[in-house]
Amino acid sequence: MSQHTPGPWKVEERVEAGGIVHLAITARHAGKDWMPCSVTPQSKARGTDFANARLIAAAPEMLKALEALKALSEDSAGSTYTLREVFGTFGKGPAQIEGALALDAIAKVQGGRE
Repeated sequence: MSQHTPGPWKVEERVEAGGIVHLAITARHAGKDWMPCSVTPQSKARGTDFANARLIAAAPEMLKALEALKALSEDSAGSTYTLREVFGTFGKGPAQIEGALALDAIAKVQGGRE
């Protein structure tokens, strides 16, 4: 797997020649500005497009958080526990986040799942 552009990423609204607006997902890494991707808003779905751009921009931090949860769920002997076992319960009911979901998301980022 090739490495992604390190975070943090942010969303910048840019107006190109001819008034075309796009949402640039940008990052600053190794002294350079990078644009891992951009979203061209559709006039009828502008709010959704901005929400999608923010979700994309949060990806590096979300991956880092999932990897931290994965590390918490593995003991030194290599046994894996569900996040429910690691964290117990929150509030009135059991934790809704399962380790399998975190592992699946990490695998997807690493190219192991679609």
